[in-house]
Amino acid sequence: MTACKSWQPVTVSPQQVIEAEQPDHVRVTVQDGTDSVLEEPLAEGDELVGTVEEASVRVPFRDILRVEARRVSAVRTVGTVAAGIVFIMGVLVASFMHPLLDPQSAPPVPASINR
Repeated sequence: MTACKSWQPVTVSPQQVIEAEQPDHVRVTVQDGTDSVLEEPLAEGDELVGTVEEASVRVPFRDILRVEARRVSAVRTVGTVAAGIVFIMGVLVASFMHPLLDPQSAPPVPASINR
């Protein structure tokens, strides 16, 4: 579920997160404030290497201010599950209430009761 993931700051060095988690993408902020999403990032020597829009990019680790990785967000996951449950409950309640609220769809009253 992509909706359950969010960009979260990396609290260890970029080299450590690349080696430990092997993420498909990382978002990097460099000294001038520019953000880039690197695909298939690798740590090579003193640089972070990856591709941005199919172009090869090399970013020296000394120029990196922040690295973020897409990770499961507990808040988004719980919110998505809760919203799904509320929606399903609403559909079930509406389907059971429809015959009660629409007099034309109610079954006819037996003649013996009409007297």
